Amino acid sequence: MNQITLNITNVSAVDMTSVYTYLIHTDNEYTNQIVVGQSLPEGVDFVCFKSSERAGKTIVIDKDVKALQDIVDVIQTAKNTDAYDVAMHGCPIACDADMTELYTLATFVANTLRIACPQILMISDMGMVGAAGMAGLALNAGGTDCRTTMILLNSQVSFTEQCKSLIHEMRHAWQHEKHQIRFYGKDNEKYRYWTDYPEDKKQAYYLQKAEIDAEAFAWRVMKDTFGADYTGTKHYDEVNRKLKLEMLQMPRLDLLA
Repeated sequence: MNQITLNITNVSAVDMTSVYTYLIHTDNEYTNQIVVGQSLPEGVDFVCFKSSERAGKTIVIDKDVKALQDIVDVIQTAKNTDAYDVAMHGCPIACDADMTELYTLATFVANTLRIACPQILMISDMGMVGAAGMAGLALNAGGTDCRTTMILLNSQVSFTEQCKSLIHEMRHAWQHEKHQIRFYGKDNEKYRYWTDYPEDKKQAYYLQKAEIDAEAFAWRVMKDTFGADYTGTKHYDEVNRKLKLEMLQMPRLDLLA
């Protein structure tokens, strides 16, 4: 069983809004991390993993368990099931992360943007998924359906940075699903990835329309929900100027979608 490999780039289409809402209203002190849409051995509905002596664990659910009630039933059973004390192969999961506040934030943002809530997965080593140094990353195998998006968050950064990155990546999911042509073009020709830019040209990455919008939205939500002020992007004055202008022009949260 400890040879299971997690698929983070091509997951089944599941709206996690109801799943996360259920978890944050039924788990009293500690919300376990949930991963759905995975290929488990035949006849196995779920597997649990942990990485320390803490109470939390990650519950991985098979792709054939799709209906909300079926997922809920599996979670209830898994809560009382022993967890393997090894991380899953192929993906460095932060297995025992308490996801209460992040799941709460994700459902709020999903409802604000009127999108399905993507999956969220806490990662202990972003370098192993090709995102060294990044606080967050959204994967969707090139699709535009928020239900098949997996958002990876760096467990090694601060909680504030995790929240900001989660909001930023969910705004990207909204862009792809609602405004693909505007932000990316029909075949993503309007957008270049972080790794496409040399170190001395990184400012151009941040100045892309999709990045300005996602970062401005993230800081707007951080300000309105946590009272957090924009801290600026180091060494990039033009980015800071455009972000501040974009934030000022954004409407109230209930009108952002």
